[in-house]
Amino acid sequence: MAEHRLFNLLQLAYTPLSNYDFVMVKDDAIIQQFINSGKLYVIAQRPVLTFENFYIDGDDPENPVLKFELHQKGSEKKLECEFPLFQEEFNVPFGSRCDIAINYTYPKSEVVYEYPMPFSSMANFVVNTGEDYYWISPEKLIYHYLRDALDIRIKGDITQFLKYKVHYIGKATE
Repeated sequence: MAEHRLFNLLQLAYTPLSNYDFVMVKDDAIIQQFINSGKLYVIAQRPVLTFENFYIDGDDPENPVLKFELHQKGSEKKLECEFPLFQEEFNVPFGSRCDIAINYTYPKSEVVYEYPMPFSSMANFVVNTGEDYYWISPEKLIYHYLRDALDIRIKGDITQFLKYKVHYIGKATE
């Protein structure tokens, strides 16, 4: 008996969101636009990704670079990343003032500034320019990297971080 297979290639309109990130951003106007315009949704799973050894490289104070590793729970593999802070595509123009907030995978009650860099077990970070804010999760970073949308340098085998177990694909309704 012949076996038939159907292969579809879907392009994501928005980055994958972890449960943690979805709870944080679900009410954001931009996220709501994507949710309301979506035709399909996918429920998928993979081990959690975290930012580890996150610090600001101040060798060039005029152009700081965020340096960190991406780790996947249960794996020894990691990605070494560099993310220049000032990027027009990121709406953080060169020389602008901005604050960076970090969110942990498992929120802590301690005061963050008492911990020296590097930071670890981070779920995401938020860059606040005073006019707007931008959050970056490991999934969002990989999404922008693969689309060549931001200046991100990654060393390591990124394919290991792209594997999901798909549980369900559904048609979006009102």
